[in-house]
Amino acid sequence: MLVPYVQTIDASSLNQAIAMALDVSTQEPRNLVINTGRGIALGAKTLTPYVEQETIDTELGVISTPVLASRGPRKGLPLKSGKKNIEVPEQSLAIKIVLARLHPGSNYNQLTRQRWALDRATFSPGMGNAGFWAKVQLVAQRMVSARHSSTHFLQAGWKGVYRRLTEFRYVRGLVEENFIDVDVTASTVFDDMGSATLTGNGASVSLEIANRIGMKGVNAETYNEALHQYGGPALQQAVNDRASEMQARYLPRWEAELARRWNAIP
Repeated sequence: MLVPYVQTIDASSLNQAIAMALDVSTQEPRNLVINTGRGIALGAKTLTPYVEQETIDTELGVISTPVLASRGPRKGLPLKSGKKNIEVPEQSLAIKIVLARLHPGSNYNQLTRQRWALDRATFSPGMGNAGFWAKVQLVAQRMVSARHSSTHFLQAGWKGVYRRLTEFRYVRGLVEENFIDVDVTASTVFDDMGSATLTGNGASVSLEIANRIGMKGVNAETYNEALHQYGGPALQQAVNDRASEMQARYLPRWEAELARRWNAIP
């Protein structure tokens, strides 16, 4: 059973900002909380670092060039899909990794818990030495392509959270006002990467959002550790930024309302 890394996010300033906003905002408490969560999820996604494809290519010692359109209005321009031709030199790290994956006892397979291990007995398609190296080259190209497509992996959880909160906000029937008068919970997990749980009771609403990267799979522990190392600070910054934005927006209204109430005292 995976025991996730524990990380505490300080949301005290955010809670104070929400309480202030509830005093002067015309938004329903549910919508205010959902919109706050959406802002945090978007901020965390933006702030979570990712690896550029160029960095991956440099580390693996490969050369990637965009595939150009051969016809149509984009002729001569890179395909919109971003597809690339990948050249893998014989002495590149990418080739060395593929060779390491063919040996169960290699450091690479031990560190990755055999997740990417290759069956040496069935690996070669025949054609002797030439066939073997052609297959190594092909597997290396596929590996690089896979890494290209996973550069924003840690951000994917926040993307799922944001999309689901948008549904909470705009899709009727998920959390209706007549149901929120009693204790109810609307909860979902989006593609096993992000979750959002909205609990309401009248004017009191709470929201829990979570990036679930690294909660399942062979390399879950490694992914979860990476999420906390790189995503944790991003989430804390997103929470702080959102609190500052709300305070800047609602503090003048709150002070004006406080002054109105004070002046109304006989």
